[in-house]
Amino acid sequence: MHPSGSLKGAWNNFFYQVIPVRTGKRNTDPKTDLQKPGRGRVCLLLLLISIIFLSVQSDLSAQNLYSLKDGNWNDPTVWSLSTTGPTCNCIPNANNDVFVQGHIISFDVNGDTKDLTIESGGQLNWIGDYTLNINNGGTFTIENGGSTDGNSSAGTMIIFKSGPTCALIVDDAIKGLNIGAVHIEGGITLDISGSGIISIIDDFEFHDNFATVTNDLTGTFTIGSDLIFLQAGGAHDNLFINNEILTVQGNLRFAGLNQSVHNIGT
Repeated sequence: MHPSGSLKGAWNNFFYQVIPVRTGKRNTDPKTDLQKPGRGRVCLLLLLISIIFLSVQSDLSAQNLYSLKDGNWNDPTVWSLSTTGPTCNCIPNANNDVFVQGHIISFDVNGDTKDLTIESGGQLNWIGDYTLNINNGGTFTIENGGSTDGNSSAGTMIIFKSGPTCALIVDDAIKGLNIGAVHIEGGITLDISGSGIISIIDDFEFHDNFATVTNDLTGTFTIGSDLIFLQAGGAHDNLFINNEILTVQGNLRFAGLNQSVHNIGT
């Protein structure tokens, strides 16, 4: 773990207060006067507390989170660091791997995660026009029997926003992934696979340069409006490769050069 700015400051302060430069003269500066009882021990204790606190915070931010009950995404009593509890009094962030364990989770806020798995019986249902960000090369998996519901709104959204490689795996063929829009941000590679159903109400959009999306879903993949490459001008090299069955009910829209669709499937 690399020390943060605050930890560096505490470390520097420790050396300044506990190990002052020896000059042969009595140090009369009250900031560095170690003649006073306990000053050095107090500084060392504070430094150790800071290190422990930062380590715990780092560990919590990278933990797996599991749903314990039906409830809102933004409710800290819903989530646990183990499959059976107790609650962690925390909510998912961009470093967490999140598991919806057969519960109904209402997506009630713009939220972040790394990996997200909707297990059999689990549901992630949008209750407003909010955005779910899949970060840090995350994988979004919907197992057979799991589902999402975008509330029939084009304003509900999933963004794959950092990589280098992300994945979308959908194995439920009844409801699967239902969402308003999917956006690709950053020069990532997104691999789409599984045997389930993907239904996008509005657009599938590329927003940055050098992204590649590959569709290997053997189920049904429908884009309800347009497949859009938004970057204009320059060498952008965005690519959508379709190896299976893809239905685009709207248009293919290209805002610039070097953006293409390779349709190997149908």
